[in-house]
Amino acid sequence: MTADDPRGEVGRRRAGPDGRRATTSRQRRRVSTRAQQLSSPCMIPQLLATDGVSDLYEELEKQLLRVARNLREPTVLPDGTVVLRVTASLLYLLHASQPIRVGAIASAFGIDPSTSTRQVQHAVKLGLIEGVSDPDDRRARLLAMTPAGRDLRTRVVEQQRQGLIRLLARWAGHDRTELVRLLSQFNIEIDKRRPQRSAEAELLYGSS
Repeated sequence: MTADDPRGEVGRRRAGPDGRRATTSRQRRRVSTRAQQLSSPCMIPQLLATDGVSDLYEELEKQLLRVARNLREPTVLPDGTVVLRVTASLLYLLHASQPIRVGAIASAFGIDPSTSTRQVQHAVKLGLIEGVSDPDDRRARLLAMTPAGRDLRTRVVEQQRQGLIRLLARWAGHDRTELVRLLSQFNIEIDKRRPQRSAEAELLYGSS
């Protein structure tokens, strides 16, 4: 017990309501610090060497979740324009293909047609895409990018490219090459286990 600790609680564990000793804030900080150390990239090789294959896949799952979370983030352009990931993906698809129908968009993204319809309507309101006549069926309407949509896609691609350049600026050239190789190999293995993708999906994601 000291003047700064009149109740003598520092370093002492008190019994909780269930009779078990409760952890102190110091112990909780120690556990938190240890968790951060274990999640550090420099600790991963040690984890794999000591804890085996199960921990390798657990760590892989964590890293993939982090990648997925980061990929959901919108793109913010230099002028402050915020482009949602779904809007950017729609523009990528329309850029890679001839004018297409809403159903083809749903097939490419693997989503419900009603969801793709809402996404299309949002992009139409923004003036990024428009309906055009189908030369093979006058009763049908196709979707194509407007000049504004093409301009926005170009700006998004450039912004994302510059972001990758900055992100990997300190990486060695062979590490960047290895990253691309491993990601390509990983995606090929995923594609092998997927149902046959539509032609629109191949345009968007590329073939294996």
